[in-house]
Amino acid sequence: MLHATPIAGAGSPHVVVVGNEKGGSGKTTMAAHLAIALLKIGQRVGTIDLDSNQRGLTRYLENRCIWAHHRQIVLELPLHRFVPRAEGANLEDNEAEELAAFEAAISDIKASIDFLVN
Repeated sequence: MLHATPIAGAGSPHVVVVGNEKGGSGKTTMAAHLAIALLKIGQRVGTIDLDSNQRGLTRYLENRCIWAHHRQIVLELPLHRFVPRAEGANLEDNEAEELAAFEAAISDIKASIDFLVN
């Protein structure tokens, strides 16, 4: 769905979208490394995982947090949100529900971040 007006406005975070139609091309790996690199140079970073099948970025960040906790290491972590796939019977309703969840995720973190990576 295309928007007639931009979602981001003045004072909004920079948005970096890592995308490719091909599976296994390294999108999640690139997004994770980019987010961590931005954190390491002092930027406030948010991430949104839109891949409801794999949840790769979500699982990576969860595992990073668990690993650091067990080793008593403080690691930089982005503000992260996961947008689940709608499961209704109507495609239009599902699209509207997913868009609303995506917009809510952005609204929830945009004031606290300099970059949004997904």
